[in-house]
Amino acid sequence: MRELYEDHSPDELATSLEEMNDQIRSWKMEYDVETPNELRASLSSAPDREDERARREAARKWEHLQTRRRLVEDALRLYDRFPREQHTAPA
Repeated sequence: MRELYEDHSPDELATSLEEMNDQIRSWKMEYDVETPNELRASLSSAPDREDERARREAARKWEHLQTRRRLVEDALRLYDRFPREQHTAPA
């Protein structure tokens, strides 16, 4: 989280958060599920092994993005806690 805070501007973090949210929404719509475990449970309805692998991989990435989202959200909250510090992205 500290690296996110120190190395990225609030706008960059917000853009990253938006991209992660978009990806999760995409999986929810594509597989008609609400959670990574629901996606895993849907393996039995996959038409073939390739789709099973894709679902399993999407569930793994989804969980990773959930963790990353929490870190980005916490990093964004640091900007409110430490407003006097200048934070600019490296050129």
